[in-house]
Amino acid sequence: MFSVKELTKRHITLITFLAGTISSVIANPFWFVNTRMTLAKGSSKSILETVRQIYSEEGLHAFFKGVLPNMILVLNPIINFVVYEALKKKILQRNKKDFTTLMIFLISSVGKTLATFATYPILTVRVRMHANKDTKKSIF
Repeated sequence: MFSVKELTKRHITLITFLAGTISSVIANPFWFVNTRMTLAKGSSKSILETVRQIYSEEGLHAFFKGVLPNMILVLNPIINFVVYEALKKKILQRNKKDFTTLMIFLISSVGKTLATFATYPILTVRVRMHANKDTKKSIF
C-alpha cells in the first residue's frame, strides 16, 4: 500500500483520471436528465416522467450522450492540481516562511481559473450533446 509521501504526480494524475472517468460514466445519465429538464421551459414533468420520455423516444443509449466530452473534462482537476503544485513549489522556493492561508487561496484560485478556461469549450460540447434529441447521433 502507498503512503501519502510515496505518491508521485504520476500516481495522483492516474488516480484522478481513473476516479474521474468512472464518475463521469456513472454521473452522465443524471447530468443528461438535468440538462433536458432545464431546457424544457415551462414543463411540469417529474424526473421519472422525463426519464420515461427520453427512454421511449431515444432509447437507453441516449442517457450516455456526451460521455466522451465528460471524460475529457476529467482534465479539469488534473490541470488544477498541476498548476497548484507548480505555483506552490515556486512560492516555497522564494519564500521559505509560512505558507499562509491567503497564499493557498490565491494559488488555488489561479489553478481553478486556468483549468476552467482550458476545459470550458468541452463543457459546452457536452451540454449541446445532452440537448440534442437526434437519435441518430453517436453517444460520443
